[in-house]
Amino acid sequence: MAKKKKKRSKKKKSSKSSKKKKKKLLHELDPGVKRGIWSVLLVVIALLSVLSFFEKAGQFGELFSGLLSSIFGWGMYVVPIILTAVAIGFIFSWNRETNKPTLWAAFLFFSSILGIFAVSGHAVDLARERGGMWGELFIWPLVNFVGIVGSWVVLIALVIISIIMGFHIKVDKIMEKIVEKRKLKKSALKLDIKDGSSKKEKKNKKKEKKKKKKEQGAEKEKKDVDVKDYNKDNKNKDEKSSKSKENDFTQFSEKKFANYEFPSTELLEPESGKPTSGDIVANANIIKRTLENFGIDVEMGEVNVGPTVTQYTLKPAEGVKLSRITALGNDLSLALAAHPIRIEAPIPGRSLVGIEIPNKATTWVRLRDLLESPGFRQEKGDLIMAAGRNVKGAPVYADLSKMPHMLIAGSTGSGKTIALNAVILSLLFRNHPRNLRLILIDPKRVEFPVY
Repeated sequence: MAKKKKKRSKKKKSSKSSKKKKKKLLHELDPGVKRGIWSVLLVVIALLSVLSFFEKAGQFGELFSGLLSSIFGWGMYVVPIILTAVAIGFIFSWNRETNKPTLWAAFLFFSSILGIFAVSGHAVDLARERGGMWGELFIWPLVNFVGIVGSWVVLIALVIISIIMGFHIKVDKIMEKIVEKRKLKKSALKLDIKDGSSKKEKKNKKKEKKKKKKEQGAEKEKKDVDVKDYNKDNKNKDEKSSKSKENDFTQFSEKKFANYEFPSTELLEPESGKPTSGDIVANANIIKRTLENFGIDVEMGEVNVGPTVTQYTLKPAEGVKLSRITALGNDLSLALAAHPIRIEAPIPGRSLVGIEIPNKATTWVRLRDLLESPGFRQEKGDLIMAAGRNVKGAPVYADLSKMPHMLIAGSTGSGKTIALNAVILSLLFRNHPRNLRLILIDPKRVEFPVY
C-alpha cells in the first residue's frame, strides 16, 4: 500500500511540474510571438465565418452563422472584417501599449455599427433583426435618454472616435498641416497677383517715359536750347534720379518684407526608421562578465537608446583605474560582436563610464524634426543652429555667437556639406531677411549655388 501511495504522489508531482513548465513556457514567449499567434487565430475564425455564409464550413458553419445572426443581426457580415482588422493591428502594433487601445477601438466600432443597424430598424420594430441582441441592448439606453435622432449623432461620433483610436490618428497635427498649406497657397496667390500687376505697371511706365522723352526732344529742337543749359539740366535730373532710386529701394525692401512669412518645415524631409539595439539585457550581461574576467567589478546603470548608438552606463568599483577600462575596447567589441565601440570615461557631469555600441538599425536624423521641436524656438539668440541628437535622442542646439570660430573638417563623404547646409537652413528658418546677411565664399561653385 505504501508503495502505491508513493507512486501516486510521484505521478501527482510530475503532473504538477509539467503544468508549471507549460505555464513558464507560455510566460517566456516573446510578446511579438503571442501577438502573431493571436492574429493567426483571428484570421482563421474570420475565414471560417466567411465560409459559413456560403454553407461551406459544415456543422460548425451552421452553428456559427446561427449564433452570429441571432447575436449580431446584420453585423454578422461585419464580423470577419473586424477580426481581420484586429489581426492586422496585432501584427503591426510592435509596442505593447498599443494592444489594449486596438481592442477597445474594435469593440467600440463594432458596437456602434450594430447600434446604427438597430436604430435604423427601431421605428419599424426590426431592431433585433438588423442589429441583433447586442445592437438592441447597446441602443436601449441611448434611445431612452437622447432619442432616435440624438442616438444617430452619438453613434456616428463613436464610430469616428473608434477610427481615431484604432489607427492612432493625430488630429491636431493634421489640422496644423491643413492650415499651413492654406497659408502657403494664399501667400503664393498674393505674390503672383502682385508680380503680375507690377510687371504691367512697369511696362506702362516705360512706354509713357519713352513718349515723354520723344516729346521733350522735339520741343527742345524747336526752341534751340543751349547745349550748356541742356547738360546742366541733365546733371540735375541724374542726381534727382539717383536719390529717387535710393528711396525707391528702401520702400521696395519695406514693401517686400512687410508680409514676410517664414518658410514651412514641410519643405524638408521628416525622420525615418526606428533604432533597434538588439537584446539590451544580454549585452549588459556580456559587458559585466567581460570586465569581471579581467578583474574589474562594475555595477551596470541605465541604458540610453539613441538614433545610431546605444549607450550602456556602468559604475566601476572604488580603486579601479579608468585607463584599465578604456584599454579593453577591442576585447569588449569582440565579446559583443560589434564594431566600432566608443568608451566615454567618464561621462561629462556624471560619475559613470559610458560604452556606446552601434545599433543594428539606425534612425535618419533630419533637420525638419529638430526645427519643429519647441526647444529650437525656446533657445535664446539669433544665431542658433541645429547640431543633431545626443545619445538619448534629445535634440542638441548650438549658438554660433558664443563661438569665436567654427571649423568643419573631415574626409570626403563624411558630411561636411550637409553640416553646412544644416547651419545655413537653421539661420534661414529662424531669422528675418532684414536681420540676416550672409557672405558665402565657394571657390568650387558646386555646393552652394542655391543660396
